[in-house]
Amino acid sequence: MTQQIDCNGKVPRPTLKPYPNFNAKSDVETLKKAMDGLGTEEDLIVEVLGRRTASQRIAIAEAYKSSYGVDLRKELASELSGDFAELVDLMFYNQAELKAQICYKAIRGAGTDELALIEVICTSTRQELTELKHEYAKVVQQHGKQASLDTLEDHIMADTTGYFEKILVALLAAQRPEPTEEQIKKMMSNGIETFIDKKAAMADAQALYNAGEKIMGTDEAVFIKILCNTSPWQLQAISNEYEKLSKMRLLEAIASETSGDFKRALTITLLSNINKAMAFAELLEKALAGLGTNDDELMRIIVWRSEIDLEDIKNAYLTRFNRSLVDDVKDDVSGDYENLLVLLLGAQ
Repeated sequence: MTQQIDCNGKVPRPTLKPYPNFNAKSDVETLKKAMDGLGTEEDLIVEVLGRRTASQRIAIAEAYKSSYGVDLRKELASELSGDFAELVDLMFYNQAELKAQICYKAIRGAGTDELALIEVICTSTRQELTELKHEYAKVVQQHGKQASLDTLEDHIMADTTGYFEKILVALLAAQRPEPTEEQIKKMMSNGIETFIDKKAAMADAQALYNAGEKIMGTDEAVFIKILCNTSPWQLQAISNEYEKLSKMRLLEAIASETSGDFKRALTITLLSNINKAMAFAELLEKALAGLGTNDDELMRIIVWRSEIDLEDIKNAYLTRFNRSLVDDVKDDVSGDYENLLVLLLGAQ
């Protein structure tokens, strides 16, 4: 597996790292104590689960079952309630499983949660998309139905329509070029230009301009082809070249030429490849903005990205909105739910 770096050559920074001197049996006893007797000591649950990675939590759940013959997740579900209970439950999946669960709920629940599909599919690398298709098939099988690697695509095609459907299916084909470990080493020493074909970037920028701003209407297929099949580094170069052709940035052109879920999918696909942290900062701001909070979106992004790049997302959020993500979360939620989210965000 190649080291995860962004198109600017930076290694992502998580807010949550493996807990030092981890002892699953000790954590089992702490959680057992928190749930025994009258009432529940939620602060103990927050303290343990909020400082352990997904793999450590899964190890705790296995040790709990070995010690007491019961499922820890079911025990917690019976003791907790509301958003806090939902957040805790999400924390017992590894990253690939979590993304598969998000997609399954988005598709098989009442209606379709298009935003959840955009969050997962439009921000995933080629390797992550392949893992997602494997894990999604497992989730479907767990619900008693036959499934294959094509099942996620089949469900997407059955539940979505138009160009939104087409961009998701194109992304699921997982054809975006990604660097090998040797290429990454070369880039780290020689610079990002190692991966950039400037002539191709100029040609693709012109193709996008011709398919959008230059004509009446929009040739959506050109946008899908280029944005779904080009490396992150090359997309950055294309975006730079586009600004030389137009008075607008490429992201602004997408906003003016497209609409609805297709616009959101194109925007997050491009932004997540040239600045992934900013893509998630935008999504989190939308989850927190206005009346009410999109708690499903808030908790799934924080749980998912905490072990990947949530520190970078916090910085991008501050840069973009001139506000602290931690403070905005505190303003929108409360209680044990707030305490656990804040701990995952790397704050005390």
